[in-house]
Amino acid sequence: MSATKFTIWSPAIYAEMHAVIAEVIKPNTAILDLGPYEGNLEDYMDGLGIHLSIEAVDVDPKPLNALALKEYTNIAVNTVCEDGNQYLKNCEKKYDMVLSNASIHEMNDPSDQERYLDWFFSKQYEILNEGGQVVIGDLYFPSWIPDEDVDAFRDFQWKTIRHASERREFVFPELIDAAASKNGFRLISKNEIRAVEEIDRRFYVFVFTKA
Repeated sequence: MSATKFTIWSPAIYAEMHAVIAEVIKPNTAILDLGPYEGNLEDYMDGLGIHLSIEAVDVDPKPLNALALKEYTNIAVNTVCEDGNQYLKNCEKKYDMVLSNASIHEMNDPSDQERYLDWFFSKQYEILNEGGQVVIGDLYFPSWIPDEDVDAFRDFQWKTIRHASERREFVFPELIDAAASKNGFRLISKNEIRAVEEIDRRFYVFVFTKA
């Protein structure tokens, strides 16, 4: 690929998550948000005009502090600076929904993704109330995209935002679907979009419910 500059369509990614949340969320839902960063989803959910209780867990203190300083009208947000996997390991609370937006590829174990996802969804099942939901959105490169194209995009990311994940870190959607089904979840919906104009980088959104 000769392109040296890419258009990153992050608004499209958030639009997908917003649409799904608006469809499934209910008043007084207790939410665990794994990897909220500065709180784009929290900003959106506050605008829905319903009361929500949100535990926002992120390992990066700087964006989490920015979220903690925000004032919301309709939602109550408690920020926790901790690795998401460690939080899940020790969690004794119950939630109605778990959100994960562009975080699962950073939380997972690239050396054994199936084992990690099996553990991840077993923990979701433990902490969710009956009928609870898991909403997962994340990025990946389909197998037909050449490595050199992925490397060009990673180089662009590193130069522009100082962050770039390796290809092997991303989780294919079929692994998500299989692990959720294995651990007692039923698929409610799945959507996938092209997230970058110049390269076929995909973004998927799953909604599962505790069966």
